Amino acid sequence: MTQSRTNRLVWGMIALLLGVIFVGCSRRPREEEGKRKRPAAQVGLPYPADTSLRKAGDEAQPILDSDVEGSVSVETRKTPDLVIEPVPEIASISQDDTNAPWLDVLALPSEHWEIQYLGGRPIGYTRYRASPSLTAETSKLRCETTSVVRLRKGDRLTEQRLTVGTLERPNGELISINVEQLLGEETTKLEGVVVGETLQWTQIKGTKRSGSRIPWKSSYRGPNAVEQSLRRKPMQPGERRRFSYFDPVLVSLVDVVLEAKDRSFSATFDGSDMELLEIRSVVIQGNMGMETRLWTDADGRIQKKYVSALDLRSFLAPESAALAVRDSADWDIMEWSTIPLNKSIEKVDQISEIAFQVRLKDQLNPANVFPTTDFQQVRSLTALTCQVTVSRPNLPTEWKIEPESPLEYRLPSEFIQSDDPQIIDVSKLFASLGSQEEHLVERLCRGVYQSVQKRPFSSSFSSAADVAYNMYGDCTEHALLFAGVARAHGLPTRIAGGLLVSSTDGKPSLVFHLWNEILVEGRWIPIDPTWGKAPAPADRIVIVQSALASSNPYGDLLPVLRAMGNLIVEIAEVRY
Repeated sequence: MTQSRTNRLVWGMIALLLGVIFVGCSRRPREEEGKRKRPAAQVGLPYPADTSLRKAGDEAQPILDSDVEGSVSVETRKTPDLVIEPVPEIASISQDDTNAPWLDVLALPSEHWEIQYLGGRPIGYTRYRASPSLTAETSKLRCETTSVVRLRKGDRLTEQRLTVGTLERPNGELISINVEQLLGEETTKLEGVVVGETLQWTQIKGTKRSGSRIPWKSSYRGPNAVEQSLRRKPMQPGERRRFSYFDPVLVSLVDVVLEAKDRSFSATFDGSDMELLEIRSVVIQGNMGMETRLWTDADGRIQKKYVSALDLRSFLAPESAALAVRDSADWDIMEWSTIPLNKSIEKVDQISEIAFQVRLKDQLNPANVFPTTDFQQVRSLTALTCQVTVSRPNLPTEWKIEPESPLEYRLPSEFIQSDDPQIIDVSKLFASLGSQEEHLVERLCRGVYQSVQKRPFSSSFSSAADVAYNMYGDCTEHALLFAGVARAHGLPTRIAGGLLVSSTDGKPSLVFHLWNEILVEGRWIPIDPTWGKAPAPADRIVIVQSALASSNPYGDLLPVLRAMGNLIVEIAEVRY
């Protein structure tokens, strides 16, 4: 019950991290068989850093591994590379045999715990439990996962709690599912049941209810699918398998591919080496893939995982260690999400051009991270560095809107409901503000800026309609509402995300930010409704541009998180 839950936790983590980052927008004591014990020295609860989890190009550094009492050993050794691989072609991979029971029901109840680390710091834990549920008809299993993530931003502590409960048959066939996600002040619930060849689900978020039906096959599984497959039949080196399961965070049926690599001795949480099999797991939704590396023992139990996109690491751990994290994990995410700059910038609104020199810590080509846009040019300097030059947009003379722009930038979507009655009313109100000599874009930008109350993060990813009704939020909500009211007037609009020049504790830095781009006279003009800037100044670097047309906004914005904690940026030149 781990990996698929981890993928679910990944999306929950993305929801949490995006929300926390975008806030404000400113500026064990018996030695087990198969293990080799290392000598240890006493220290609290350290991070069990592991060379098999480090990314290509990382410098050699001390390896810290702890046992139940909190002992630790220190060792330095060369890091094997984690190779970036393409999303697999699933058509050539055989379906997993899903009919046999995945565990002996006589061994129930079963429980285990994991600790999650972000950037080398413990941020939360997950508790997994499976227990029998006997009825007059047949034996069934009740599985429950509780994941808790705690992060601090300044003096504000944010906790995310995700609880997923399922009723299943011994072979893993899903009967029903219940999900509750607490994020800040907001609770989202999902209830689903399999009826014949349909999964019927209802989602409750505040006072709003929504639901739908998903065509269902008996071979489809619930969110415990990956562990069930691995425990039913442990994989062998070179083996591949695939199957489909319902992801309750994405509220979607997804495909997962498992590719077994090689066995090797690898560090575990308690300071021991164990012979583990490395497995690449890729969850695929549409054309997007989320990769996680798993390390399993001879019985198919997952001992650790690594999500390179977030530098998120998980270790199977004792209950006592997991509960210690519960009581102490309050790492300030600003340490991870703020990118220091070499110098300050003054008179931002007057800047005509800024040249940034960028390097990635994982020694990949940074030119592949940043898109070239109408006002952002990207040029490779070396194999490891690039220059990103951002220019200030000229104010359009007529703001002539492109009528033949792609439909995805003009039509309503799940998160940008430009056809919602409240959004339409708000869009009309904003259009009436100010001088009619100003272009509609400027009036809409000012309307969002003046009307949406800036409020610290207290909810998950809100939609434009949510913002239109409550009128508060951070840069995420400002950008979504602007996209909604602009599209309501037929203006082609998209979301842009990346880095904004700011000041943290008086020090120059880059912070993560969301804004908009609107297609005018053949060019995508940046608009920042959070600060009422139309057009926006050249104080930002674009990483993502999205119509936000999918049902998974976190996937659309994932490139921002992939860059987080991985960039070294300097200002090379500023022109006024």
